[in-house]
Amino acid sequence: FGITENNRILDIMDTKNGNQIISFDVDTGDFSLLINYENSQIKYNGFINQPNNKFHLFTLSLLNKITGYVENKIIKIKEPISPSSIEIISNSKVFFWDSLIYSSIHNLFILVDDYDLILMNMDFTDIVTKKKIIKDEFKEKAGYFMQIHLSNNEKYVVLTYSESILILRLDGLEQILMEYIPYLCFAAFSANDEYLLVGTWKNGFVLENNLE
Repeated sequence: FGITENNRILDIMDTKNGNQIISFDVDTGDFSLLINYENSQIKYNGFINQPNNKFHLFTLSLLNKITGYVENKIIKIKEPISPSSIEIISNSKVFFWDSLIYSSIHNLFILVDDYDLILMNMDFTDIVTKKKIIKDEFKEKAGYFMQIHLSNNEKYVVLTYSESILILRLDGLEQILMEYIPYLCFAAFSANDEYLLVGTWKNGFVLENNLE
């Protein structure tokens, strides 16, 4: 969930018609429905805090009744929130992803689709870069996708798969590190990028960041 500028909570409500986005006032209990789609699935992708450009990002997944495939769209809700601040963004060339984050410094959408990493421009109209980050012969050993994280200085992208961790330099998508670690579920840099925090289903590790 996200917190708005006027201290309301943006959250995803599960209804009989699918996921919907609501704005909720904790003090009064009052809420309003912002998005209403039938048979929808919605994920919160985070809050982007840029000067004069603050917005919340969600991924909306809907079934295309013609093709029979699930297709993703981006829901962008700008601050201050009003009915006119809600924007639905899609691209016919990139219509599915497992996870999405946004780089405020580079003004890029960063998407993961299985073993592909895709960089899109800020308007989501053009593919800047698309790269297969794990070759076919290593997919089984790497495991399935779990999580993507961007370092706080936005220089590095960390991808967690169920059996491996992969670190790329965002500029050029150069591979810096790949390690096979069983039962992985989480990897992220600390708030000041001093450490890399790695979690498995059994153990947790705090590793010093020596990538610079």
